[in-house]
Amino acid sequence: MSELIIGNFISCLLGTAASPHGMQLLSRCIGILIRLHPHCIISGRRMVNTVASELPSVVIKNAIENIPKSPQDSRGYRGLVLGNDLKVLLISDPATEKAAAALDVHIGCMMDPWKLQGLAHFLEHMLFMGTEKYPEENAFEKYVSEHGGQYNAYTCEEHTNYHFDVAADYLETSLDRFAQFFIAPLLTESSTEREVNAVNSEHENNLTSDSRRLDHLSRTTGDPKHDFNKFGTGSKATLWFNPLKEGVRVREELLKFHDTYYSSNIMCLVVIGKESLDALTEMVGGMFSLVPNKHVVIPHWKDAPFKTEHFKTQLNVVPVKDIRSLNIVWNIPDLHTFYKSKPGHYLGSLVGHEGPGSLLSALKTKGWSNTLHAGEDDGANGFQFFVVGVDLTEEGLKHTDEIVTMVFEYLNLLRDAGPQERIWREEQKIQELKFRFRDKEKPIGYARGLAATMQKYAIPEVLTGPVLLSEYQPETITDLLSHLTPDKLRISILSKSFKDVTMQKEPIYGIDYALKPIPEGVIKAWSDAGQSSVVSLPPPNEFIPEHFELLSAPENTQRLPALIRKTDFGRLWYLQDVVHKLPKAVAFFELCSPTVYRDPIHANMAHLFVELFRDSINEVVYMAELSGMKYLIEQSKYGLTLSVRGYDDKLDVLLKILMDKLVHFKPDLNRFNVLKEVYGRQLKNFFATEPNRQSTWYFNVLMSEICFTKEALMETLNDLTYEKFSAMAPDLFKDVYVEGFVFGNVSRKKAESFLEEVESSLRSVNAKPIAPVDRMRLVKLAEGSELVYHRENEVHKSSSVTTYYQCAFENPRMNMLLELFEQITNEPCFDILRTKEQLGYIVFSQVKNVSGVLGLQVLVQSHKSPEHVDERIESFLREMQPFVAALTDAEFATHVEALAVRRLEKPKTIAQQATKFWNEIYVRQYNFDRDATEVAELRKLTKEDLNGFITEYLLPGGKQRKKFTIHITSTVPADAVSRKRPSVDMEGTDSEETGDDDSEDDIEMAQSAELPPPGDIVSPVKTGNKCDAIRDIEHFKKKMGFHPVPPVYIDIDTVLPDQ
Repeated sequence: MSELIIGNFISCLLGTAASPHGMQLLSRCIGILIRLHPHCIISGRRMVNTVASELPSVVIKNAIENIPKSPQDSRGYRGLVLGNDLKVLLISDPATEKAAAALDVHIGCMMDPWKLQGLAHFLEHMLFMGTEKYPEENAFEKYVSEHGGQYNAYTCEEHTNYHFDVAADYLETSLDRFAQFFIAPLLTESSTEREVNAVNSEHENNLTSDSRRLDHLSRTTGDPKHDFNKFGTGSKATLWFNPLKEGVRVREELLKFHDTYYSSNIMCLVVIGKESLDALTEMVGGMFSLVPNKHVVIPHWKDAPFKTEHFKTQLNVVPVKDIRSLNIVWNIPDLHTFYKSKPGHYLGSLVGHEGPGSLLSALKTKGWSNTLHAGEDDGANGFQFFVVGVDLTEEGLKHTDEIVTMVFEYLNLLRDAGPQERIWREEQKIQELKFRFRDKEKPIGYARGLAATMQKYAIPEVLTGPVLLSEYQPETITDLLSHLTPDKLRISILSKSFKDVTMQKEPIYGIDYALKPIPEGVIKAWSDAGQSSVVSLPPPNEFIPEHFELLSAPENTQRLPALIRKTDFGRLWYLQDVVHKLPKAVAFFELCSPTVYRDPIHANMAHLFVELFRDSINEVVYMAELSGMKYLIEQSKYGLTLSVRGYDDKLDVLLKILMDKLVHFKPDLNRFNVLKEVYGRQLKNFFATEPNRQSTWYFNVLMSEICFTKEALMETLNDLTYEKFSAMAPDLFKDVYVEGFVFGNVSRKKAESFLEEVESSLRSVNAKPIAPVDRMRLVKLAEGSELVYHRENEVHKSSSVTTYYQCAFENPRMNMLLELFEQITNEPCFDILRTKEQLGYIVFSQVKNVSGVLGLQVLVQSHKSPEHVDERIESFLREMQPFVAALTDAEFATHVEALAVRRLEKPKTIAQQATKFWNEIYVRQYNFDRDATEVAELRKLTKEDLNGFITEYLLPGGKQRKKFTIHITSTVPADAVSRKRPSVDMEGTDSEETGDDDSEDDIEMAQSAELPPPGDIVSPVKTGNKCDAIRDIEHFKKKMGFHPVPPVYIDIDTVLPDQ
C-alpha cells in the first residue's frame, strides 16, 4: 500500500474523528496500518497534500531493537519513536500476571505560572477526572480497580509521571482509557472546584513534614525570580482564592497548561504486557499517535537558583519534629553529561562512606552524630546540587562549625589523594554485578521508573545508562571537587533550640527561622582546614562476591518450604529456589526470648540493645552492604529477628560475623547515652505523628493481648541506666527458642550449616533451649459492640477516624468474603468519601488479619469532625449492599477474577518470595499454600454469599456485627470547622480525653508534644445499641476475652528426609 493510499484512507476518517467513536475508529485503523506495515514512516509533512493538516503525525519514525539488557532478563524490549515524536519503550513479558504502563511528561511544577503555583500538580489530579471519550469522573480508576489494578501519579520539578497496572488480559482497554488523559481530558468546572480541595488537603497533610518544610524554605531563600523558588504542591490559596480575586478562571488555566505543555514530543511512554512486541506496537501506535505534537522545547535553566548573594549563609530552622540536623548544600553543574563515569556517585559514596576511616566514624567517635548522607541531588535540566546531611546529637549541636571543618578536611583528603581508579573500578564491578543479576521488579514500579529514565537517556541506553560505569574520567571528579568550597556553600541547621531566637516566619508552611550570613572568620577557618589524621580512604572491599554458580534443580523439586532440621533449640525450614535463577539467597532467624517483652523496662532494654548493636556493627557490615548483601535485625514482642540476604557466595560469612558479635555484644557507655536520648525523643514525638498513624498504634494497645503504652515506656526509660542495661542485656540469650528459614540458591547442607552457626553462637554464651513461644492473641469483641476510643492531636489540622469491624476467626471462606468486599468497594470508598464528599485526602479501606482474626478497616483523615466522618462511613457501608446487589453476574465475576489475579501474582524477587514464606512461619501458621487455597474458595462465592456477609457482619443490627472506632481529634484552630470534640453522653457521664498506644515495630515519629493526661477511656457511639462505657483498657480486655491462638495448617514436627 503506498503512502498516498494510506493518506487518502486516513483522510476519509477525519470527518468522524471529532467524536469519541470517530477517534476510536481512527485509532483502530492506525493500529491496523501499523500491523500491516510496522516499519513504514508517514509524516504529516510528506502527506500534506493528501491528509488534513490537523492530523497528527502517525505510525513509527524509528524502531530500536536489541536494547542491551541483563543476561538474566528474558523479557523482550523494543523502543519506538512515533510519528508525533512520542518516545516509547515496549516490554513483552509472556509470563506476567500484571500489565503496566507509565507516561512521563517532561514538564513539572517549575513551569507553573507565578500567579498559579501548584498548577502542574493540580492538573495531575484533574486528568483522572474524566475525558471526552470516557466522561465518567472516575471512569479510569473504576475500570482499573475492577480489573485488579492500581494507579497513581506524581509531579516534581520538571516531570509529571502517570502510571498504573492491571490484570494482564485488560491492558489494551485500560491503555485506551489512559491515552485519553493526554488527548482530550474534560477538566470540568465542577470537578475543578472539588479537586482543588483534595490538593489543599494534600498540602495541609504535608505541613508538618520537616523534609518538605526545609526544602521549601531552601527554595524561597534563593533567587526569588528563579523557577526553583515556586511552591510546587499548591494550595487552595494559590490555586483558587488568590486567582479568583484577580479574575483568573482556574479551569481555563488548566486547559491552557495542558494545551501548551502536554505535547507528545516531550513524553516518554513505557508499556509492559504479555503480548508480543508486534502486538504491543500495534496497540500503542494506534492510541498514542493521536497525542498532539506541539513541538515544545524542554525547559533548560542556565543559571542555578542560588547566586553569590545566597552563598555563605546559614538557616537556623525550628522543626516540627524534635530533630537536630546539619545540611550543607552547594550548586554544581548538571552532571548528566557524565553519566558514563558518574563523578557525583563516586564523590558521594566516599563522603557518605560509613566504614573504617570514614567521616561518619570520626563524627561518631566524637559523639557528634549518628548518621550521615552525601551525594548529588537532582535540581533540574541545567543545574544540580551536592548535599552533605548530618544528624546531630545534643553535643553535636554545640559543634556545628567544627563538623563543617571536618567535612572540608575530608574533602581536602580527596583533593590531595586525587581520583582513585582502584575505588572507581571497584564500584564499576559492583554495578556490573548489580546489572547482571538484577532482580525483576513489579511491573508498575518498573514502568514508572523507566518512563522517567527515558527522559535522560537515549532509548538504547535506558537500561544500562543509570547503572553501569563505562568510562573512567578522573578530570570530572576533580572538577566536581572544585565546586565544593567554603565560599559557595549554604548551611541549614534544624533544632528546637532555635524556637525563641528565630526572627522570621515563612508564610506558606509557617516555618520559624532565621537567615544570617556566616562570619568571614568562620569561612576562612574552613578554607584553612587542611587534613585530618583520623580519616582515610576506604580499604578494598573483601565482600564482593566471586562465585555465581547456580545449583542444579533437585530431582524431586519442592514447591513449598519444608522442615529440614529440628533440634533442641528449634526448627529450620528450607526451600531451594528454582524460579528466579539468580545466585542469591535469604536467611531468617528468629531468636525468641521471654526477656524481650517481660515488662516496659525490658522492652526498652531490648529496643536499645538492637539500636546499639546496629550502631556498633555498622563499620563491619557496611562493606558487605555496598557489595550487594544486606542484614536486618529487629525487635518484636517475642524476641529478635536477624535476617541476611544477597549474593549467596559469602552470605554465610556475613551471618557468622553477625551472630558472633550479637551474642557477645557489650555497648559503649557514650553510645548508650547518645542513643538513649534519641529513643526518648522518638517516644515523645509519637504524639505528634499524623493522626491516621496514631490510630494504628492505638489499635495495638486496645486490641493486643499485651502492648505497653508509650507513657509506660517513657517512664521506665528514665530509670534505665547503663548499669541496669548491662546487667539485663545478657538475659536476652539466657533462654532461647529458634525458628529459621533459608531460601534461594543454597543447598540443604549449607542451609543446615546456617542453623548450626546460630546454635553454636548461642551455646557459646550458655543459652538454654526453651519450648516454642506462643503468639499473642487479639481481643474478642462482644457481639453488638459499638465502641469508640478518643484521643486529641495538637499538631495536625486534620482529624482521623479508623473504623474496625471485627468479623471472625480466620478461615479461607471468611477471608475471601472480606477481600472480595474490599475489592468491590475499594474504589467506591475512595470515590464517594474522598472525591465526592470531600472528607479528606487520605481515604482507604483494607482487610486486617491480626493474630488470625479477620476484620475490615476503613480509615479517613479529615478536617471534618470525627463524629460526622464516622456517620458518613456508616452511610457508605449501607449504600454498598444495594451496590453489590446491583452488580451483574458478569461484573461480579470480573471482580472475583481481579482478586484472584492479585492474590496469585508471583513475588518478583527472591527476597519478596522469601519474605512471603517467612511471614507464614513468623505468625506460626505455616500456610505456605495460602493463596491457592483461598482463591479456590473465592471462586465458589456468589453474590448472595457476599450480601449475606454484609448484612450479618457490617450493617447495624447484624447478628455478628462488632464495631470499634478510634477518633483522633485535632485541636488546631481552623476557620471552616470547629475541631473541639463534643462530649459523648453515656448514661449521664461525659467521656474524658485520654489514651494509650504502642506497637513493637520500628518507631518513626514527629514533633514533640506535651503528653496527654493519663487514663483510658473507651466510649460508645450512639447507634441505638446498648453498650457500657469502658474506662479502663485492661479491664476492657479481661471483660471481652481473647480469640484463640491462630491455627497451624501443616505438620510442623516431621522432618523431610534428606535425599
